[in-house]
Amino acid sequence: MKNNQPITDVEYKFSDDERLISSTDTKGKIKYCNDAFVEVSGYSRNELIGKPHNIIRHPDMPSAVFNEMWQTLKAGNVWMGVVKNRRQSGDYYWVNAFVTPVFNGEEIIGYESVRINALEGEKERANKIYARLNQGKSATSMVEHIRAYSYRFMPLLGPGLIGLISLALLSGWKAAGLTFMCFLLSAVWYLVRNNAEWVEFSMLKKGAFTSQVVAQTFFNDKGVQASAKLAFYSEIARCRTALTRIEDATQSLSEVSLQTRSHADQTNLAIDHQNASTRIVASAVTQMSCAIQEVASNVQENAKQAELASLSVHDAVDLAGQSMQVINHLSESVSSIHNTVEALSDSTFEIQQAAELISAISEQTNLLALNAAIEAARAGEQGRGFSVVADEVRILALKTKESTETINQVAARVISRSETALSVSKKGLEHAEEGVVVVDLTKQSLDKINMAVKTISDMTIQMSSSVEEQSSVADHINQQIVEIADNSRSTKDVASQSLSASEELADTVDMVNSIIRRFSTD
Repeated sequence: MKNNQPITDVEYKFSDDERLISSTDTKGKIKYCNDAFVEVSGYSRNELIGKPHNIIRHPDMPSAVFNEMWQTLKAGNVWMGVVKNRRQSGDYYWVNAFVTPVFNGEEIIGYESVRINALEGEKERANKIYARLNQGKSATSMVEHIRAYSYRFMPLLGPGLIGLISLALLSGWKAAGLTFMCFLLSAVWYLVRNNAEWVEFSMLKKGAFTSQVVAQTFFNDKGVQASAKLAFYSEIARCRTALTRIEDATQSLSEVSLQTRSHADQTNLAIDHQNASTRIVASAVTQMSCAIQEVASNVQENAKQAELASLSVHDAVDLAGQSMQVINHLSESVSSIHNTVEALSDSTFEIQQAAELISAISEQTNLLALNAAIEAARAGEQGRGFSVVADEVRILALKTKESTETINQVAARVISRSETALSVSKKGLEHAEEGVVVVDLTKQSLDKINMAVKTISDMTIQMSSSVEEQSSVADHINQQIVEIADNSRSTKDVASQSLSASEELADTVDMVNSIIRRFSTD
């Protein structure tokens, strides 16, 4: 047997109104204990649940008592007794315990115990008996048995002895002896009959608890009389235990009822908030659906505009290509003009050179004509005709020189203008080439813009599709919200019914408690 230490000589007393309740499995491990049990044991609930019930066993309790208890309980019968328990601090407390097996069909699945405060007389008798049992002795001594039976026959023995002595003095000892024999037979018959009545009384309840040892802890009587009283007392304890367990259950049921009512109130409040929130959400979803429709319309319009922009950019690309071709032709034309002007400049320079050559020839011709005139003058009359020719030649040379000078001036102006035209055409060629580059870059930019616009158009189409899906989802959400609102109303009705049921349950618990108080044996 487990020997819990340390222990003290300090007794812990609790109120007579308190009921210590616990339940265990078939191995004796605690599954449930009420607040009073926890308080009196000195342990916390966590230290008790799942632990063996002998955690509160006191070393002064004889193992024989618990052996009888387990034999009785495993046989499916109830057991009761005065038990000394140990608190966590080592102090002790006495209880009047009533233990019942718990059945599931025919199978024992655990045990329940209800304890009340033991009376002082019960504590004293139990303390003496348990001390004898721990010493290996019987529960009561022979002297105590004789004294107990003497107390039972004292009402007969006293008057009987006085009568016998009187009869002996008056009628002699023979008459007194005969009377004594009759008296003795009557006493034996009375004892046998009295015991039989007590046995018959204890058998009124089949399976009643009639342990001799336990009976002597509750009553001063011995033998069958004590056992019969214990049988009756155990039935009172059985009723008390049943009422206590019902009261304990109704307390839990009352707490459940209060919690159910509180939850029902909270549910109603939450449903009201949910309904309000649902209406707000429904309104917001409706507004969102309208906004989505508007966005969808705008997206579709943007898609159309993007498509038009794409067409415009495509046309701009085509125009840029045409401009590229025109500028290329222009560049080719400017390049041709540049070449022509450059050739013209070269030809004008050749003309100027030819004019200078003619001018030089005319000067030589003029010089020859002058020499011819001089020679003709020397020749006299014979050279007159040659002189005339020489004059004509000189005049012609002078005119030729004047013409060549004019040609030189014209050629110089043509060369100057050709150089200007050449410079201008060169710049025009450079500008044309720059224009080609710019137009090519413009075409590339327009191509990129065209691709970007096309991407925007595709994204806009996808966005339009997504917006349509969102619109469909928003409509579906709106339908779901309407269903939620309908379900909320149904839930509120159920919560109202639950509230009514919890109120009825509370009334039923009050009625059960009232019945318990009316049938209580205390």
